Amino acid sequence: MNIDWDKLFSYWIFSWFIIYYFGNIYLEKYSGFRVSSPKLALYIAFFFNLIELFSFITVNLNWWLVLKYILMILFVKVLPIYLLRNDNIRIKDFYILIGVLLGYIIYLHMRGTSLFEVYKQVNKSLAEGKNDTPFFRFLNWISENR
Repeated sequence: MNIDWDKLFSYWIFSWFIIYYFGNIYLEKYSGFRVSSPKLALYIAFFFNLIELFSFITVNLNWWLVLKYILMILFVKVLPIYLLRNDNIRIKDFYILIGVLLGYIIYLHMRGTSLFEVYKQVNKSLAEGKNDTPFFRFLNWISENR
């Protein structure tokens, strides 16, 4: 069972980064609106990904899956953090993060699932060595279509 990108909070944060990094130029120019920085959200998500990574390593998860997980962290978390290295984290960013998280939880509820159910599916998928998450499916597609 594939896990869609919209059910994973990491991809919400990554989408926020894309809008912030590439969209603020046009948003500010044409509407005067500026999206808050996702840097705090990226740091928190990176911290949780590191905890998950160490737990995967300790349960002897397939090393190919560990490598793909590291690639996902590098692309979806580390690269955006690096690109935002000069941004300051403000209290406003914390409040926006809480709002995005609440919106995510409400969205999952409307889709008939929950945060815990989604991440249970992710962990089960990883434990079974499947490529059910979007980034893993993408890497699998690349390796099959060389």
